[in-house]
Amino acid sequence: MDQASLTPVSTMSLPARVQYVWPHPARNIIYVVSSNGGPRVLGDKHHATSFRVDAVTGALTPVGGTAPLRARPIHCSVDRAGEYLLIAYNTPSMVTVHKLSPGGGIGDEVEQDAQLDLGVYSHQVMASPSNETLIMPTRGNDEKGGQPPDTGSIKVYGFKSGKLDLLASSSAFPEFGPRHVVFHPSGKWMYLSVERQNRLLTYSMETGSMPSTSPTFDCSSLGREQALEGRQIACAIHVHPNGQFLYQSNRSDGFYEEDGWRLAHTNEDSIAAFSINQESGEPTPIQHIDVPSIHTRTFSLHPSGKLLVAGTIQPVPVKSDGGGVRIVPSALM
Repeated sequence: MDQASLTPVSTMSLPARVQYVWPHPARNIIYVVSSNGGPRVLGDKHHATSFRVDAVTGALTPVGGTAPLRARPIHCSVDRAGEYLLIAYNTPSMVTVHKLSPGGGIGDEVEQDAQLDLGVYSHQVMASPSNETLIMPTRGNDEKGGQPPDTGSIKVYGFKSGKLDLLASSSAFPEFGPRHVVFHPSGKWMYLSVERQNRLLTYSMETGSMPSTSPTFDCSSLGREQALEGRQIACAIHVHPNGQFLYQSNRSDGFYEEDGWRLAHTNEDSIAAFSINQESGEPTPIQHIDVPSIHTRTFSLHPSGKLLVAGTIQPVPVKSDGGGVRIVPSALM
């Protein structure tokens, strides 16, 4: 931990490319969703797989079989009781709930109401602190090809015996583009990373089940004002285990053509750090640290709170300061 080094231990093959991973809340088990699809590619192989994690070596052992899924999954989590695997999909926008066996294996999908409102471009599904509701940010879509933008929303579903029913749906502003939520350890606040508008919103969670209808605090995720080329979007969000700090990633996105090269835009690629007021829940920015790579899509905090590991998705060519082109590698940082 003092050296913050990462050492390969073993490799497990998945049926397709890894999309998301989530740990069981009580067992040394992780759940991995995979697909041969991707952005703007539907794919035809989609799966959920569970692995037991050796507490000493970290080595993985399969638990049960692999469960086929109906579409490309983009997020998964486990409810707080450890009884259900929750999976979000963007195309089509939906969520599936899978019963977990006592040993942690993935069981059957729980059938839902066919008329359930699932919004536009589901991006995450999380159990609330009370475990009585599920929160699902639906991102919506930007304007494209003359098509008007789709405003996203925060969907709140009642959650009982794996069944969902819609309790509330809200949008903070026009063309709202929510991505991920995270809850404060106290259960009193929910924080939302707004991808398309580069915002951090705070919601009250007084009952532990229902977020406030509108945000109590709203601030930018970015550390500097700048003229942007291409897209600038917010991404992952996590609260420190001690509840005193919050972290959010910012990423530049998109490419442009120049001299026969497809070059990446370079705006703000950073991890933002916020302190959290323990009385009100208000986040205050205290640092924006640039990362030595582009498009920080995900990051994770070690349970000790002493280490943060961030990952970027692909090597990209960029214009060099001295002229010419250089390759910025993808990385774990």
